[in-house]
Amino acid sequence: MDRLSAQCPVPMIGISTTERLTAWEGGTPLRVTVGVDASPLASAALDLVERLARAGPVELTAVRIVYPIADCLRFGLPLPRTYFEISAELEASLRREVDAVISRARELCTTTVVSLQASLGRPADPLVEAAAAAKADLLVLGTHQRRAMSRLSSVSHHALHLAQMAVATVPATKEPAQRATRFNSVVAATDFSQLGNRAVALGCAALREGGTLHLVFVAPEQLPPAEQAALLERLRALVPPGESIRTEAELRIRGAPPGSDEAACILQTSERVGADLICVGAGGKSALLSALLGSVASRVMAGAHVPVLVARPAE
Repeated sequence: MDRLSAQCPVPMIGISTTERLTAWEGGTPLRVTVGVDASPLASAALDLVERLARAGPVELTAVRIVYPIADCLRFGLPLPRTYFEISAELEASLRREVDAVISRARELCTTTVVSLQASLGRPADPLVEAAAAAKADLLVLGTHQRRAMSRLSSVSHHALHLAQMAVATVPATKEPAQRATRFNSVVAATDFSQLGNRAVALGCAALREGGTLHLVFVAPEQLPPAEQAALLERLRALVPPGESIRTEAELRIRGAPPGSDEAACILQTSERVGADLICVGAGGKSALLSALLGSVASRVMAGAHVPVLVARPAE
């Protein structure tokens, strides 16, 4: 079954008994657990869940495997005290991320539960354990269809061997090309320079009506409360009055969490708020100096998972 899953061009379901599927056909809800994150693999798995939910009642458990230290660094949150601690801030950010991924499936399923599972090791083990705890009839996973030695890092490969319930593996498909659109959530970073403030103006222009503009300023060190409040007001003042958008202003401190430079702070905020566009200003450095030292804009572009709009200096 493992080899078939690695070659099958369509979703494959491995079952040991048809009892639960027969009951589902008769109207009994099918209990489905799916592993989710923000990857195309999760999208492919949820696509199968949605198709099942259109065919009959489905009770969905969406499992997000959490690596607290890595996820806190990704969101720019304070590091946990233990390897398995999921703080309230981290939980809120993760649930927002999961809710965005499962929104269509949630509308189709009769019930939906989100389960956050902290882990240190391979994700297949807590996924299978969570599916067993939910008394799942079916565990759905996306698959890269890895072969040979690369299967050692495959979640679906290990789940097929560990799970006692039926397992569906869904090969990833190419994302369809998206039409140009305005954005719902934009992060605009500025250092109050002309180019930085132009990035804020671009963010305003890119937002759809009712969207949210997240303004970010990265300070080199911790500032007194009065200075922080003044900077936040200065950020908000960059948005012209009367704009039909929501505005949030955030002051980030360089090096918090440890290792976060200006670009990392911007990327962390983007991940935490679920931005679908980042706007930054490009420095006026020479090509050689940029190649040697890098720039905030180039590091943001290199690390971003969403489009980046760069304000360039006038020629």
